[in-house]
Amino acid sequence: MKIIITTDGSTNAEAAIRWFTRLPCRHDDELVVFTVAGQVPEGILSADRFEEISKLEIVTAEKSIDSAMAILNQAGRKASRVLRTGHTADEILRYAQSTAADLIVIGAKGHSMLSRMFLGSVSETVATHAPCSVLVVREPEASEELDARPLRLTLAYDGSKASQSAMRDMIRVDWPNGTEAHLISVIQHPKLLAADIPYDSKLTHSLYQQLDEMKASLKPHFAEVSTKVLEAVHVGESIVNFVAETNTNIVVVGETGKSAIDRFFIGSISRFVLHHASCSVWISR
Repeated sequence: MKIIITTDGSTNAEAAIRWFTRLPCRHDDELVVFTVAGQVPEGILSADRFEEISKLEIVTAEKSIDSAMAILNQAGRKASRVLRTGHTADEILRYAQSTAADLIVIGAKGHSMLSRMFLGSVSETVATHAPCSVLVVREPEASEELDARPLRLTLAYDGSKASQSAMRDMIRVDWPNGTEAHLISVIQHPKLLAADIPYDSKLTHSLYQQLDEMKASLKPHFAEVSTKVLEAVHVGESIVNFVAETNTNIVVVGETGKSAIDRFFIGSISRFVLHHASCSVWISR
């Protein structure tokens, strides 16, 4: 895999990189540390002041890369370095497209020298428009000390090609020993139907059969694999609640697709999960 690890030098970005080093890499994975130096608007400063601030942006960006490289080197990872100047999200997306990247790793919050949000608007833009998969590392998870607790992963599956692609992504990663996986599907429960009345038992049974087939494929890659079919009025909220209850570290969703009752699974739902999940979010393409 070609993996782009973004940084802006913020504490959160560096914590996200430390968290990422917990995931083993294959010998043929290519890591790239990527940062963007702010582009100072022309015409609002004197020529001397414009050149001074532009140079300072470059110096600051270089330091950000140096710090990220040090974290990776300490973890035994080798990476190349790339620095661009311009709009952060645009440059990340352009580089990912031009290099046929497989995954972008980005922190959920951060800041650059010019006080623009590195994540927030940038993370959402990258997660929404990237040509490849994106792992958004949530700040509470990134700031935790890496302990011996096994990683917990939740894959939200709706039967679409995108969620099947997400499953293939999970198989491509060499997860740490002991990593647990939850496979879940969500049936949207009609608002007018009482919450304690099952909506469609045949559909539930069919989804469990699909999840069991996937479970067989995932078993060789995880210490434990469980399956669960949920019913909820709000699909995204159901996913968010499930990952909170199971102390999930990473929730994986496909980028496009439809749920069991013809509702877009990704788009509004993926955006909801991205904004409200308590853990890191892997959007698979």
